[in-house]
This record gives sequence, C-alpha cells and structure tokens, in this order.
Amino acid sequence: MKRSLFTALGFVYVTYAILTAWTSLASIEDADPQRPEVWVQAEPPEPTGGDWRPMDYVDTPTYANIKGEYRVEVWIGQRCHWCAKWKARELPKLKRAGVKVEIKETWRIPRSQWPKDLRKFPCIKVYRRKISIKTYNGYEKAETILENVKHRVVLMR
Repeated sequence: MKRSLFTALGFVYVTYAILTAWTSLASIEDADPQRPEVWVQAEPPEPTGGDWRPMDYVDTPTYANIKGEYRVEVWIGQRCHWCAKWKARELPKLKRAGVKVEIKETWRIPRSQWPKDLRKFPCIKVYRRKISIKTYNGYEKAETILENVKHRVVLMR
C-alpha cells in the first residue's frame, strides 16, 4: 500500500516538474528572433542641492562604541598572580576606553553563585545588555576585549 502510494506521488511530482519546464521553455521559444527587445533606461535623478557627487566607500576602518550596552565582568581569585597582573595592566586600558568593568572577587561570593563556565582565573565575560557574547578563560589583552565591545562601521563620503 505504501509503495504504491509513493509511486503515485512520485509520478505526479515528475509530471508537474516536466510540465513546468515545458511551459517555461515555451515562453522563450515564442520570442520572435527578428524583433529585438529594446530596454529603455531611465534618466538618472537630478541632483537636489549643493555639491552633488556620487558616494563611495571610505577605506579606513572606523569603530563606533555603543556606550551603556556593553559591560565586562571579570572573575578574579584571591592569590592569583595573573589576576593582579591583569588588574594592573589591562584594567586601566579598558577604563580609558570607557567600558563598564565589574570586578567579581570569588572569595567574597559563594561558590553556588559562580558561573558554570569558570575554569581559570581571571575569567573575563563580555555582555551586551544581559546576553553573554564572549568568555575568556585566563589572561587576555584589553585590545582583544575591545574588539567585541566596538563595532566596525563603514563610512561613506
């Protein structure tokens, strides 16, 4: 029963495909080869003011910092050498760039409230609003973190 049903449905499908192809070819073959088709190109719009020049892309990369949408959460350990080094070197760079940084000290927070993906210290989590977009386990440079916080924008002249 199933086999005959599939056979019948297959026959109907193949017939439909052949008819569709035939009708599309019929419209192409009906075109008169002696009568060329002429396409009329519309006139370009008139400039509406001042100095009108066509727009083109600027090659230099430009970044737009969306303040208030992004925040960085850093989980540090109590006697962690890399955490102290990160706070001394990379934290000032992020603050100068205007990124909101929250330092979470793990010895003051119960283990049940730690993130599940915390493997190494420092653990750096980048959030956009309330959604985590990137997690770095271990020491990471501020420039790498800023790539996630700033968006590349293509400017036009």
